[in-house]
This record gives sequence, structure tokens and C-alpha cells, in this order.
Amino acid sequence: MLSGQISLPVAPRQDDAVRIFQPDGHALIYYDGKGLGLMDNSGTRVCNAVYFGIYALGEGFYSVQDKEGGDYALLNAQGRQLTPYAYKTISPFSLGFARVSQVRTDESTGITAEKYAIIEGTGRLISGWYDQLSAIAGDGWWMGRNGSRWSKVNEQETLALQTGHRDLGAFSAGLAPAKNPENNWGYIDAEEKWVIIPIYRFADRFQGKFARVQVYNGQWGLIDRKGQWILAPEYDSVQLFNGGAYGIAVKDQQYRYLNFAGQFLNRIVYDSLGIFPGEGLALVKKDGQYQYLDLEGEKVYTADQGKDFGYGLAAVRKGDKWGFIDESGNEVIPPAYEAVSDFTDRYALVAQGGKTFLVDRQGKVVQEIQRGIAETVLTDKAVLYLLSGRFYLVDLLKNQSFQLPYDEVGDISSGRIAVRKGPYYGFADAYGKEVVAPENQVVSKATNGYYALQKTAGQAALVYDTTGKVSFTLGDGLYFIGPYAEGLAKVVDNQSRMGFVDTKGNLVVECRYKLLGDYKNGMAIFQAMNGRFGFLNAKGAEVIPATYSWVSDFDRSGHAACVKDELFGFINQQGTVVVPFQYTNVYSLSDGIAAVQKDGKVGYINMLQKTVIPFTFDEAYQHVEDKALVRMQSYWGYINPKGKVVIPWQYVQAQAFSEGLAWVKLGDKYGAINTAGQYIIPLKYDNATPFNNGYAVVQSGEKLGLITSFGQLKIDTVCEAISPVENHKVVISLPSKGYGIFPLK
Repeated sequence: MLSGQISLPVAPRQDDAVRIFQPDGHALIYYDGKGLGLMDNSGTRVCNAVYFGIYALGEGFYSVQDKEGGDYALLNAQGRQLTPYAYKTISPFSLGFARVSQVRTDESTGITAEKYAIIEGTGRLISGWYDQLSAIAGDGWWMGRNGSRWSKVNEQETLALQTGHRDLGAFSAGLAPAKNPENNWGYIDAEEKWVIIPIYRFADRFQGKFARVQVYNGQWGLIDRKGQWILAPEYDSVQLFNGGAYGIAVKDQQYRYLNFAGQFLNRIVYDSLGIFPGEGLALVKKDGQYQYLDLEGEKVYTADQGKDFGYGLAAVRKGDKWGFIDESGNEVIPPAYEAVSDFTDRYALVAQGGKTFLVDRQGKVVQEIQRGIAETVLTDKAVLYLLSGRFYLVDLLKNQSFQLPYDEVGDISSGRIAVRKGPYYGFADAYGKEVVAPENQVVSKATNGYYALQKTAGQAALVYDTTGKVSFTLGDGLYFIGPYAEGLAKVVDNQSRMGFVDTKGNLVVECRYKLLGDYKNGMAIFQAMNGRFGFLNAKGAEVIPATYSWVSDFDRSGHAACVKDELFGFINQQGTVVVPFQYTNVYSLSDGIAAVQKDGKVGYINMLQKTVIPFTFDEAYQHVEDKALVRMQSYWGYINPKGKVVIPWQYVQAQAFSEGLAWVKLGDKYGAINTAGQYIIPLKYDNATPFNNGYAVVQSGEKLGLITSFGQLKIDTVCEAISPVENHKVVISLPSKGYGIFPLK
């Protein structure tokens, strides 16, 4: 073993951080079990894990959501949120700008519709709002339409176009695709004159010398700037890359390259084609072999498997060994390793003989890494422990392990674990036995004994039961979301409209809703296309119309909280308002008792509009096990259903009771108390989760453990991650052994 082990620069994490993702070369995304946050490439956290979703937009920008189905905000790679949650969509960035959309109401007409605008990298709007707007700028201009009038838009000015067009694309060196009133596409110049007459079914913007166009029989070809055919319109698909430097033509599922002149690069047809990385080599596949082509179409290297180039090097496999070639096809690191990572600008990881090493661009070993190669993420600045890398099933009781043939595994859910191998998904049972082979591109979480898989994103989903047998096939154009709740599960169609299916796959509620909640107590929330919320009954009937700006689920007493004119009130399952809209917030609703805020204070009311506990608290929540968590100024305590203080407010942080215990914080440590306020678990942990199935996850430093409700530390605080307990089993991560399934009994 080499001397001087690398100290992995893993950033400080919240106690429930469980995964790290590498979406691009600008930053890392981490998941703490509750939300997503951002790290820089050195592993330092640059923002808290407060996001439901983070999506790379390129150029070091990200769109973020704070809740499922919510609007988007803009985040930069430094973790700074640049805009509020104000946008329905944010496009990828191009040259420092992005297109955003909002649902807006026109003050003059009162019509509500999706509108588009342009923002720069600071989040500042640089344009007005348009009915239609090109996603990218061409020749420095975006094309925007309001009503029937088009304009050229940039940061400094807006120029109205004089000629009426049905549609316009981006300019490129003075030409832009345009659709005339007869719905035919052609090309106009900057003076709005037709340069290429409108005769096409569709016309794309020019890239370099050529543009791809579609004729009315559905076939594609290439034209030059005079409208002359360069590639005859007889292909199922034509794409241009690198500014039109080369392209790919597809016909009858056979692929051919196009060169700089728009002609075929060679006479060979391929099974699949990759993209030329600048002036380097392209990766193709033919007859089961991977080949690397130069820009002349000549084969310069052949391998049993290959990857695309990154930082001038590509990983290749011959037999069962991996190495690297450069952009001339030279083996700079000959195939000799069991596994390799991609290169950064300086380093890659290689595995040999059960050990992992950091190597430089010449293959020289820099350092041995005390992690498995698939347990790490390598950036240009750091080696980080990647919790969503290759996983291992470990029998911790016997201290024996074997490698699972998967690249990722999820938590145990309904006795099933989602697994991934390469880009494909399947399911294993709680003992690691494969139930459904990883042959699917889309997978759902197992719920209530059902889970859905799709061979490809465009094929019908197969819904399986707990035995691994297909229970039913979803209808064409439907995608399974789930989960099953009260016998119904959500699905979405290819127009992003949601509906419900039953456990036999019958479409009980047609896909016509913008958003749906799960069924609870016989009712489900729906959001209509106007953005308002209402309720469906178990038969899918809209029994309460979409008239509210926000609603909660119905509780067991048959009541729900609603918002109207920015005030909260309550309705019953017939839609009758039982408590008028007069409160500024609702903290909880359970069994007909609600914690509500009015005039800055919180109290409890019933659904007969009676105050059952006076408005004296700064925060208050529902009663659990006859104890409600309340805050007075900076301290937390507990009251009984009559409002009497049973555990005085003395804690700087506290949780609701769960299974007879509640975690409370004094000073900087957490301990657990019972309903009498007695300490069952001493104040010794940095954080903890509520008890579930008799167990809670506790944190000491950056490590996690599992403790019983009797205070027994079942798993020492040595884990990187611990999943929720199901059927007396958990999935855990150990620094030296990867992931395993730990039997608790």
C-alpha cells in the first residue's frame, strides 16, 4: 500500500445526507434524505438542502423547485438563488441568457395564458412578456410574438416586424425560418423578404452553411442558403451538430455521418453514432463492436466497449480490461484495469486487484484510494464519496459480503428495492434477490405492493405485483406516477395531464388535470388548468369545484383547509364552508381540530367555529398522543388537548411525539423524552429523526446510527446513510464496505 493516504474532502453534511450527484462540470448536487442542495467541485456545500429538485441548465446555472409541481427559481453554481419561485419553465442557458415562462393575466383583456421572457445570468429580466418567444437568440435577436405581431428583441431594444407571419425561428447570418399564412415554411432575410420561398412542412434555423427541412411526405433533407438541395429529402431524421460542421442522417434505423459539405462521410452505415467532440474522434457501433472514427470517416481504433471523450481521453475496454486512448487513437494507458472512471482535466480512478488508485494522464499512480471505484465521484478538485455509486449487499452479522451486479440501489419499499444497471432499472427483493431484471428505462417506487416499469420511455408501462408478475399494462400514451392510495394511482399522459387508474389498470379518472394529489379519506385534490384547486370523490367526480388557491387533504372528520382571497377557512366534504375565511395561517388539522393563526397569535378551533384553546402561542401543531408541540417566543414545550402546559417550554428545538417519544434539544445536543417529560435517551446526539417502527436514526458528528425506543444503539454511529426501517430491515452504507441490508431481528 502506498504511503500518505488521500484525505477525502467530503464537505460537512446534514445528518441525513445520503447521495451525491454530478450533473455537469460546474457543481455537485447532494441529497440529505429530505431535500437537495449544491456543493462546489471541492465538496464544500454552497447552499442548504432546501430544494425538491435541481436541474442543470448549462453555463453554471440551475433551475430549482421547493416542492413537487412547484414553480422554478434560478440558482447559480455558487449556491445563490437569483430569482424567487416565479417561473413555470426556465430553458437551458445560451451565451449567458435563458428563456422563462409565467402564467400571467393580461390586464387589458383579462385572459390568463403562459407568457415568455428572457433573463440574464443575474436573474434580471431583459425583455417584456410575449405570447411566443424563441428559446435562443439568432444574430443577437430573439423572435417574440404578441397577438399576431412579431418583433426582434434584445437587451437594448425591440424592433417590430412589419410583415405578418404565423411563426418565426431564430436568425442565423441574416436568414430566419418563417411560416406564411398558408402554413408553409421558408426563409426571410433581415428586411423580411423571402429569400427561400415557403414550400416546406417545417424549416429549422441555419447552422453554418445548411439547414434541415421537412417536406410534406414527412421526410427530411438539407438545403443550402440558396435553397438548393444538399441532401435529398428521403431520410427519417437529419440532425446537425457543431454549428453545422457535420451531421447524422437516419433511414430505416441505419445511421450515416455527414461531413462538412453535407455529404456522406463514408459509405458505411452504422448501428449507432456518437457526436464528434471538436476535432477529435467519434464513437460508433457496428456489428456489436465499438469503433472510433476520424473526421475523414476512417476507423482508427476498435474496442469491445468504448466511452465518449472527455478532456482529450476516452475509456476503452478490450476483453475484460479497461484503458484510455487519446484523440489520435493511441493507447496512452493500455487496457489493464478491471474498471475505470472518466478523466477530469488531470486524473482518473482505476481499479485493479480489489484496490482503487488515482492515476494521472500518463497512467502513473498518484495515490491509493480507500474507497471502491464505484463509491467515489471525481471532480477536477476533489475525490468525494458518492453514495449513489455501485452498491454492495453485506451480511453484517457474518461479516461477509458479495458484490451486487448493480450500479445503484434504492431504499426498501413494499418489500422491493429499485436497482439500476447502466441506464436500466429493475427490482430486487429485501434479500437482494432479483425479481425483475434491469431492462427498463423508467421505474416507479414500489407502493402498496405495486410498481411500474417501462422498457423504453415511449412504450406502455407494465405494473407488477409483489410476486414479480405483471398485474396489468397501462394504456397507450400513459405513464405511471403512483403511488397507490385507497386503490387508485396517478398516471400522466403525453400532454402532461394527470388522471387515476385502479389496481386493474382501468382509467377511472381521465387525464385532464394539471396536478392531482393522492386519495385520502375518500377524496383527492385536483388542480384544474386554471391553477385553482378542488376535490374529486372516489368515483372521480368533481364534487368540489376548483375555486381555491390552496387546499389541504380532508382529515378523518371530513374537513379540509382552503385559501380564498389569501385567507384560510375550512369546508366539509359537501363543499360547504363551515369556518369562514378569516385566518392568516393554518398549522395543522386533525380530527376536526385546527391550529390557526389570527392577529399574529396561534390557537385551536373546532369545526363549529369554537375556540378550544386560546390564541396565545407563536407556533402550535396538532396533538399527537395527547401532546401538542407549541412555541412561546424562542422556546418549545407541550400542551394537552385542553391547553394545559404538561411539559414546560424549555427546549431550543423539539419534535412532535412519535411512538411515545420526542426528540428535544438543550444546548447543542438532542435527547429523547417520554410523554411525562422524562429523559429516556440522554442528550448526546447532534441530530435525530422521529421514531418509526421502534427505531430512530441518530447522528454523531457526520456519522449515523440506529437506536431503539429503549435507548439501545442497534447500529453504531459509523454509517454514511441509513434508510427507513421496513419489515425489520434497513439499507445502510459503511465507509469501507459500501451498502448492505442489515437485519434488525
